[in-house]
Amino acid sequence: MQQMCTSSVEESLTVDVRVICISGGNWVNRTLALREEKPMKPVRWLAMLGLALAILSMPLLGATAQEATPEGTPAAECVAPALPDATPTDPVASPVADEGMETGAEDAAPVAEGPASRSIAATGEEALTNFVNCLNAGNWEGVAALLTPNMLMYIAGSTNPQDVIASFEEGAPAPIELIDVRDPVIDTNNRIGLSVVYSGLYSGPGIQTPEKFYFVRDGDTVKLDQISPTTFPVDLYPDVPVVTVQMVDYAFALDMNTIPAGPVVFRFSNTSFNNEPHVGVTVTLTEGITAEEIIQGEALPDDQMTGFVNALFLEPGQFGDFYVEDLAPGVYTLVCDVTTPDGTPHWMLGMVAQFTVE
Repeated sequence: MQQMCTSSVEESLTVDVRVICISGGNWVNRTLALREEKPMKPVRWLAMLGLALAILSMPLLGATAQEATPEGTPAAECVAPALPDATPTDPVASPVADEGMETGAEDAAPVAEGPASRSIAATGEEALTNFVNCLNAGNWEGVAALLTPNMLMYIAGSTNPQDVIASFEEGAPAPIELIDVRDPVIDTNNRIGLSVVYSGLYSGPGIQTPEKFYFVRDGDTVKLDQISPTTFPVDLYPDVPVVTVQMVDYAFALDMNTIPAGPVVFRFSNTSFNNEPHVGVTVTLTEGITAEEIIQGEALPDDQMTGFVNALFLEPGQFGDFYVEDLAPGVYTLVCDVTTPDGTPHWMLGMVAQFTVE
């Protein structure tokens, strides 16, 4: 779903942080399994996107933890169609989607879009609000019923709504707070697009994410069909420093290696010449570990990782942002662990970088 995974680090505060990783994400997945002290579960794939759900207890980057809905506060209404009786897919009988699987979303021809009318925009905003209401209420059946087959496949690697329900029951997303909703569009597939900035879902406290949400009508219900990375509106955080991170084959190119502590926007782009996806996994490691040591090693130093900041997966040509409310001082490491067609991790080819926050 959301094309990133987040949590953060500060020694003085520890809470439960929900983490999502949409990428090759092998380092992230292995580390989650180690820290949970239980076997790692199979990762579901959508083409070159993988989804791993986990819950991680970890310190935060000086951000204020999100508060749960106060006891006694009535949940907003969730309106969703009933799902047919079914059970989750047997992963042995029906293997999940993998890199070789074709999907309509990946193979579809480019579509044009233009400004939506007020009535169409209102329909999209109502669908977004309803989806958020269902998710924030913990109504996983309602959430699954509001997803198109394309979105079900993206999240769970199958079009079975029960697989999404099972995933959410295992690793429940955090409540979504809508920060900014604007720029409604309608595309040639009759999908309503909204530019949304939000916190929660599978982002850690203190992280905000801008994405495009696309909804489409299915009978009497308007369902979520796609979520795509995008950048923040220029007027939302005009005074916050922006760190530009270009992902190339095979390196990270930052426009600054020393970043001021406090609020910051990271702006990633994938300019691959080999038409390869990349992921920027931002972590903290035990003091003294260098990028050169990681590149020259035989495996990523799982046991030396002290925390996540964020991970953002981008296909070639895509851009994506995330906002950190309060980035703590320290040394941070960027790693890409997507693999080449021959199975070589990008980090082994040099796709590791470090920056300092002070």
